[in-house]
Amino acid sequence: FFCFQVLTDIMSASSQNAEISKCAEIASNLEEDTWSTILAKLDSDTLKKLQSALQEAQSSADTDEKSSTEDATATLKKLNAKLSKFMKSAKKKFAMLEQQNKDLIERITEIENADDMEMDVSLASKNKSGASLKPDRRASHSTSSPSTAAQHSRAVSDASMVSRKTRKLKNMANLDELKENESSGDSGGGGMSFYQFGSRKLQIVRPADYPSKKEAQRPVEGKLSLFYAHGYSGNFEDSRQNIYFSLDGTQLIYYIAAVAVVFDWKQNTQKFFTKHNDDITTLCVSPNQTWAATGQKDPKDVHGEGKDLPKVWVWDYSTTPIKAIKLIDNVCWGKIARLQWSKKSNLLYCICGDDHNTLKAWDPTEFTSKRAVQSILDGKAGNDIIYGFELNETPNKAFRDEFIVYGKRKFAHCGVVGATAKARAVPTSAVKKTHEKAYTCAVWLPDGRYLVGATSGAIYVGRQAECLSVIASAHSKSLGCLLLTKDQNWILSAGHDRMLKRWQLRKKTTDASAVAAADTANDGDDDGKIEASVSSADESDVDDDNNKKRKKSLHSKSKSVGSAKLKQSHSTVDSKKKKTSSKKVEVSKTSSTSASTSTKVKKPVAPIVEKWCHEVFVADSDYILQPRAMVFDDEHGTLFVGSKTNQIMKFEMNDNDVSVVVDGHDGAVWGLCTHPTQRLYATGGYDNAIKLWDADTMRCVLTYEFEKEADDKTGHEISCGHWSNDGQVLVFGTENTSCVLVFSFELSTMRLEFQQKIFIGPKSANAEIEPVSYIRFAADSSVVGVAHMDANLYLYNVQCGDDKVLLQQWPMPLGHVAAPSHIQFSEDGSMVKTLTRDYEVVHWALDHSVCRGKFV
Repeated sequence: FFCFQVLTDIMSASSQNAEISKCAEIASNLEEDTWSTILAKLDSDTLKKLQSALQEAQSSADTDEKSSTEDATATLKKLNAKLSKFMKSAKKKFAMLEQQNKDLIERITEIENADDMEMDVSLASKNKSGASLKPDRRASHSTSSPSTAAQHSRAVSDASMVSRKTRKLKNMANLDELKENESSGDSGGGGMSFYQFGSRKLQIVRPADYPSKKEAQRPVEGKLSLFYAHGYSGNFEDSRQNIYFSLDGTQLIYYIAAVAVVFDWKQNTQKFFTKHNDDITTLCVSPNQTWAATGQKDPKDVHGEGKDLPKVWVWDYSTTPIKAIKLIDNVCWGKIARLQWSKKSNLLYCICGDDHNTLKAWDPTEFTSKRAVQSILDGKAGNDIIYGFELNETPNKAFRDEFIVYGKRKFAHCGVVGATAKARAVPTSAVKKTHEKAYTCAVWLPDGRYLVGATSGAIYVGRQAECLSVIASAHSKSLGCLLLTKDQNWILSAGHDRMLKRWQLRKKTTDASAVAAADTANDGDDDGKIEASVSSADESDVDDDNNKKRKKSLHSKSKSVGSAKLKQSHSTVDSKKKKTSSKKVEVSKTSSTSASTSTKVKKPVAPIVEKWCHEVFVADSDYILQPRAMVFDDEHGTLFVGSKTNQIMKFEMNDNDVSVVVDGHDGAVWGLCTHPTQRLYATGGYDNAIKLWDADTMRCVLTYEFEKEADDKTGHEISCGHWSNDGQVLVFGTENTSCVLVFSFELSTMRLEFQQKIFIGPKSANAEIEPVSYIRFAADSSVVGVAHMDANLYLYNVQCGDDKVLLQQWPMPLGHVAAPSHIQFSEDGSMVKTLTRDYEVVHWALDHSVCRGKFV
């Protein structure tokens, strides 16, 4: 600041030095290296005057102790030394520039960038440096010697350097001014400010009440309270085993996004657990108390707070509001892949989503303490992607706990002994030559065997690390869920072929004829609904090659024992033949006896027999049975199935009644609009569907799904929408197809009808299709505006009549520099205002008589 004052006094007598004084004023807030740039522009006389003033100030500081301190004196000495050193080098430079400019000053022809370089021109005229002047090269070549040309080249280079430094100085001054305003909280009312949008540097006037940077970071006043959540997390590949009953069986527990939901489907009420800071990936409930556990994906790290890794929350769903019991923080990298709670040991098991699928377990007795809980188990579940694992409620005595892990390409048996767990892959090549892409579900049988469902629709039967047999055609498409009823008599299965099936477990017996008799007796079950015509080959469901091998091993006179209804190619068991040995035989195998020998050959028999099936179809809904999770209420015969479509279906086994109790979109939801007078709202998502909701009942009352073209897999991705102010028309815009979709709505009949599709094409043949960004009706609903990412606002006249709606486009769209993102009409419809992506507010005057808009 002292240097600034000295320069001001020196330059006050000369108006020609006003620009240098202004430059010094700017530099008063800058660093020392910037001062070097300023001092380089001063002539010798000015530098001498400045040095003399500084020396006088130093002398005054030495004699007057009252007005200065030792620190000030040291600073002045340091500055004086720098100036002295600089002047020695500056004198040589000034002399060289003066000699060079004697020949160049006559050849000045133009001034570059007159507006931006005004400061440079003033400096050049004073110092004769030619910094902002462009010489005439033709004249130089004709009149100058080679040495003069070399001097000219160096001078131009020096001038360019000075020009760049000057521009940098001006930008730094503006930037420091903005930073000073932000840090001081200055709102800059009426002041100028700049921001960058692409390659454009835009100038704005800050409003008087514009918040400072600090004020803008303050949290919003007030708080939202969640009271209902639509949808269920089913459309991810690892969305499985994520629906459970409460301990009393009256509530469904599931999750959507980062919220765990406890849903009373009879009362249609919900309560939530909202402690997670990122999407939930897995859920399980305790079989012994009203606790649930949820795990999440890796959250985004907060700057300055270190790494934030995936965590597990344990909470009590019986309390209102839901009470958190324990946070198990920083569990692993990646995500929490799966959680399961053991009924026998009461341990909470966790498979991590890291590279090795690390296996952990915690003792719930430690959850009530304040100290951090530690895993009591060390193990790995394999390197492949895991979809889930199923614990055995009655494990083998050799294990503390026992479970099946299933996922991509393989499934494995895992036994827990002490504090270690070892997973062993189960080979299936002995029963089925072709390998499965994935195994999607599993269930344990009461006798220690287990069933595993696969993407081919097959069900594999195994015991520990051995695959015993396969039911090759249990479903025609991928199997989604398997479930054992509480009475342990039935297996329920659900597949992507939209089929629900019920299978009866075979009872243990050593008498083959008893097995056949039992099957015959079961043929009349379920009031004629059961389909029980199954051959022995179907029951075993093994490959033809394996059947042939078994047949060759039998005696030529031996005959297969099967169900009561056999194909004609097989013989029934003669009642006079010898019975099998009294030793216990597994239900999945039958004994064959020979009339002439006592040799016994065991043949696999399926442990389950299909007794009933039903194809699921939900009227007036986009629900498709693509099962992810399933629970069954044995007391009332009610089945709940969560689907990949993010919906949960309720199916009554007694009368086959089906309904959707949890509805939602199976894609991102970007389109939302409300009815002008009624408690209705409509949503559109990336799932090619429009849904209409009742805000009082929280139910989806209408669903419209667009028809897809033959080669179209995604359909329309809805990006925005609006409901007309008279309530008769809904218009939605799309992201991927650049379409405007028009619907009519009749409130009295709650009828939603698709009327028109308008395609907004690309600007040129080589341009990409761009999305619709915003839609808004005028106050009288006679005109609708469509903001498009091609930087145009399209206006349409709305014509209604005879249950028909037609949109007619205005001749010329309203073009913008940047794409409009929001629209607002004036109350009388004479003006329309848009906000663009470069943050400009644009006003247009509308002439409805000629359907034209004018920029104002």
